[in-house]
Amino acid sequence: MKMLVNLYNRHFVVMLFICSALFFSCETKSEIIPQLFVGNNKLQQPFGLCSHISRTGECCEFDVIDKELATINNVGATMVRTDFDWGIFRTEKRESLSFKRFDVMVEKANDNNIGILGILPPATRDEHELWTSHVSQLINRYKNNIKYWEVLNEADFLFKRIAGFCAADYLDLLSKGCTSIRLKGEGTKVLFSGINPLTSFADSVFQMGGGKFFDIMNMHQYTYDKDPESLLDVFRKLSDLLEKYKIRKTVWMTETGYPTKGKLSVSEVVQAQNLPRIYLIALSSGVDKVFWYKSRSRETDSIDREAHFGIWHKDCTPKPAFYSYKTMTQMLNTGSTRPRLIRKGNTYFCFWKRHDGKRVYALWNNKGNKLVKMEIKGKAEFYNYMGENMQVSNEIVIGKGITYIVGPQKIDLVN
Repeated sequence: MKMLVNLYNRHFVVMLFICSALFFSCETKSEIIPQLFVGNNKLQQPFGLCSHISRTGECCEFDVIDKELATINNVGATMVRTDFDWGIFRTEKRESLSFKRFDVMVEKANDNNIGILGILPPATRDEHELWTSHVSQLINRYKNNIKYWEVLNEADFLFKRIAGFCAADYLDLLSKGCTSIRLKGEGTKVLFSGINPLTSFADSVFQMGGGKFFDIMNMHQYTYDKDPESLLDVFRKLSDLLEKYKIRKTVWMTETGYPTKGKLSVSEVVQAQNLPRIYLIALSSGVDKVFWYKSRSRETDSIDREAHFGIWHKDCTPKPAFYSYKTMTQMLNTGSTRPRLIRKGNTYFCFWKRHDGKRVYALWNNKGNKLVKMEIKGKAEFYNYMGENMQVSNEIVIGKGITYIVGPQKIDLVN
């Protein structure tokens, strides 16, 4: 049986369905993964990393900011998500602001052509007005350098830190923050808090009219002991929620990742294999930007998983995921068409046209190795998920790590 993949021609949508039918023309039904969210047809700087470049100490990156930013550049990320903590820019009396450390951070990020997604800190109910004043000063100071602000990190879990914190408290801060950002920010965008879309928190905020107080929907999702492909169900549920309230806004995922030690950890190899699968699944579903948590592992505790999420070690030496991230950013860069994803059973293939005009295909099987026989029209180069060149004739074993195929006009897969 011959299965045809002929991608990226003038009749792209029609061909997508033809590709699905021919590529997977056997007993198991194939599925075209739909684009669920509003998003550009071409990708614009989709790769971000979470890094504590605003915080000092051995668990954070301000003290090693030059090396950290250089490594972020090296891996191909173009945005950093970091906190603007109250404790950094507020005096003990909470009456005035000190921007010294933020000024250094923003200047160095700008020198490295790295954009910043700033996270605004939480506040108790009696601090809301003071919070609004300070946020207004913050936005005004950095309006030329920071164009994206997230109003609170994981507001759905703040009740664990702030007694009684609820959706109504978040709505009040979101509306105040949104007003300040739109008034002072000159085109700056407001992000909803990075929440778990499987909780009822966002639903409660939207029910109270919160949908008008942000520009970009935001989510966090860690799959941990599940395959990255489990994200597809999460995206559908978020899409249903947005549709329920008629919210048509772009979606970012500003935290996702895997620890390599501790509870629910994976091996460094599995981390490297899962990373590009998460990005391709998210981007093909319509997510515009994905931020991996995090860049550098703090490695202060051998069993605490929070110390081992990074894709490079504390001393900035790479984990395997560093190379899989770098390979991904080279294969799928700004200006590439949005990836389209088709699956049949446990086999997935993704395809796009790179900014240089070359067609790129990504294939994997999320349950193990599978032999694939191919006929290829046009010159093709094969790379594994680590960026290593592969010598392939007419047969290849695909597995949990992505195989990239660059350049061919057409691929026939013969089962």
